[in-house]
Amino acid sequence: CGQEEEEEEEEEEEEEEEEEEEEEEEEEEEEEEEEEEEEEEEEEEEEEEEREREREREKERVGWMRLNNKRKRRAGETQSKTGKEKKCQRKEYKISTEKSLREENRLN
Repeated sequence: CGQEEEEEEEEEEEEEEEEEEEEEEEEEEEEEEEEEEEEEEEEEEEEEEEREREREREKERVGWMRLNNKRKRRAGETQSKTGKEKKCQRKEYKISTEKSLREENRLN
C-alpha cells in the first residue's frame, strides 16, 4: 500500500517537473521572439535614420549646387544664358559681321 503511494507521488512530481520545464521553455521562446522583434525594430529605425540622413545630404548638395550656379551666373561663367543675354549676343554678332563685310567691300 505504501509503495503505491510512493509511486503515485513520484509520478506526480515527475509530471510537475515536466510542466515546469515546458513553461520555462515557452517563456524562453517568448523572450527570444521579443528580442528578435526588438532587433528588427532597431534595424528598421536605423535604416530610416540613414535614409533621412541621405535625404538631408542630398538637400544640402542641391542647395550648394544652386548657390554655386547663382554665383557663376553673377560672374558670367555659366553657359546657360537668359533670353535677353542671347538676344544681345545675337545683335553683337550681327553688328560685328556687318562691320567685317563693310571692311571687305572697302578693300575690294
